Amino acid sequence: MLLCYGSIFACQDNTVKIRLLNNLDQCLKSGKKHLWFTFLVTNACVALLSGLKELLTLRGAQSLPIDILSMIQSIFKGILAETAISTAQRRAACEGLGLLARVGNDIFTARMARSLLGELITATDLSYTASVALSLGCIHRSAGGMALSTLVTPTVSSLSHLSKSSNSNLQLWSLHALLLTIEAAGLSYVSQVQGTLFLAMDILLLEENGYVDLRQGIGHLINAIVAVLGPELAPGSTFFSRCKVS
Repeated sequence: MLLCYGSIFACQDNTVKIRLLNNLDQCLKSGKKHLWFTFLVTNACVALLSGLKELLTLRGAQSLPIDILSMIQSIFKGILAETAISTAQRRAACEGLGLLARVGNDIFTARMARSLLGELITATDLSYTASVALSLGCIHRSAGGMALSTLVTPTVSSLSHLSKSSNSNLQLWSLHALLLTIEAAGLSYVSQVQGTLFLAMDILLLEENGYVDLRQGIGHLINAIVAVLGPELAPGSTFFSRCKVS
């Protein structure tokens, strides 16, 4: 039924799309005080994800006006701001913002990424901060390194800072977001390699960081760096020498 909603949403004209989004937004706002609110959040995430994927399939995304893109962004961010939602729901909303980056044009995507970067600095709730971090990673993965090349450095810097957090959940989500960013950034990331290697080493050397998922995350991060550098990491190269020194 929810997948059907997504298909119907994608096929409507912009006026109907706005009406459907308004209805969904009102349902979420009015349902906050009810016990079934968490189910409503799940339904909203599935419906919107389905709609965005269908839009991409139909290749009609470029015709979406900025007000529709902004409405979808607002709904997903509203979901992330809720304190009672589950981890799966947070991940779904983050993925939704990532898909939105594929639906929108480069200007909208860059504006959305800059907005989220700003929120990383001002956000006080750790769960919301982790969600914003993962959303940034999803956006970079969807948009690719070329579209967001100017934002790679500030994104890597912000995510690296959060990856040093003493909160294990924030640390893991930030590391995964950093991984997604590195994989998408390509050559735009090369100047940040040494800083990320030092970050990985600092995290691993902390005795209290025996958390298996954390160590696996660092391993994935190193693999991503190797994939980005490719031939630049050959024995005798500058990067190879720096890695040995590190």
